[in-house]
Amino acid sequence: MEHRTARRVPRRLKAMFGPVTPTQQGFTQDISETGLFITTTLLPKVGTRLMVQLESPTKKSSIVTGEVVRHVVVPPELRSVMRHGFGVRLIGDRALVRSLLEAEKPAPTGPSVTFTTPMEYQRVKSEELSKGCLSFTSPKAVAINDEVEVVIACAWRQGVLNLRGRTVLARDLAGVCHAVMVLNDPAKARAALDAFTSQS
Repeated sequence: MEHRTARRVPRRLKAMFGPVTPTQQGFTQDISETGLFITTTLLPKVGTRLMVQLESPTKKSSIVTGEVVRHVVVPPELRSVMRHGFGVRLIGDRALVRSLLEAEKPAPTGPSVTFTTPMEYQRVKSEELSKGCLSFTSPKAVAINDEVEVVIACAWRQGVLNLRGRTVLARDLAGVCHAVMVLNDPAKARAALDAFTSQS
């Protein structure tokens, strides 16, 4: 049985991984000094030892070693809400992860979405915003029909954007609430997001 000895916090970082060289890409869902969860379509066999390169939005990177300890398998149609991936128990190198966490901004305390690349925003725009909805995570539970305000951040811009909506789906996974909200004013929200995420 897996016993966690350190509190994991929601943190989305680019994660490259592989048995010898980090060549496969995913993103962390949560991270601590002792372990992390990587969202990706590729699931290495449980027990596999991996090299994992973590890259923050400020491009600071750390390479750590870990062992795959569990899989979370989610049907493709639910992967915009629930994260498909695997858990890693870190083997040594904990100081590197600690320094990376300490160098970053504190994790959000409420509902939030962070876009790490413009390509990621375009994907969400096509898959979710075009339908008037947006998936988000929250370290605290939210209930269906709750009116929520979600904090939007992106790695290449300063500041945040707040969007409001009504929760229509909420699931707890690994101590983090993954939910979907219907935007209060989808057209205005898309325009505001386009302006906020613009690279110009």
